[in-house]
Amino acid sequence: MLIVGKERYTDMTPTEFELFSLKFLKEQTDGLEDGKFEHNVMMKTYDGTYQIDGKIEFSYKGLKFICLIECKRYRGPIKRENVAALYAKVQSLGAQKGIFITTSYFQRGALLYAKEHGIALITITDEGITYYLRSDNMQSIYKPLNGTMFVPVLSEAITEGSYSLHYIYEKSNETVRDFMRGL
Repeated sequence: MLIVGKERYTDMTPTEFELFSLKFLKEQTDGLEDGKFEHNVMMKTYDGTYQIDGKIEFSYKGLKFICLIECKRYRGPIKRENVAALYAKVQSLGAQKGIFITTSYFQRGALLYAKEHGIALITITDEGITYYLRSDNMQSIYKPLNGTMFVPVLSEAITEGSYSLHYIYEKSNETVRDFMRGL
């Protein structure tokens, strides 16, 4: 379990939150082949140079993957255009995955855009962590900081009245590994 130096995630500086997010992903993805985690990376491509909050390179079944991480310690909502900007970086830089991590929440347009474009979304708050999974109903997995991981009811605006509750194993990192691979 991560131990945070500050009392609250929302009290961290943006840089502290970026480093915390990378440490969180590293701990949650224990077992990835050749995992390399980098912070504040400048990446050049044909259409310019991009600043990336975090970059993860790893192997899976002999194939190399690059995952770009965008971290925002915001108080306001994450909008569609924020997620679209990460997707543009993923495409321009030839990465296989993008993960957007925030202390805030995602607007409906951001959730739908992420679902259509394979961007993983994570919300880290002082109460717990929510993973938004790419599925027919944009399912989310919520893990309270002191309890068992479970899938709670997701907003009616996203599921249009369809609710479900499922329990998964708290100690299994397979869910997070699958989440990063986009399964």
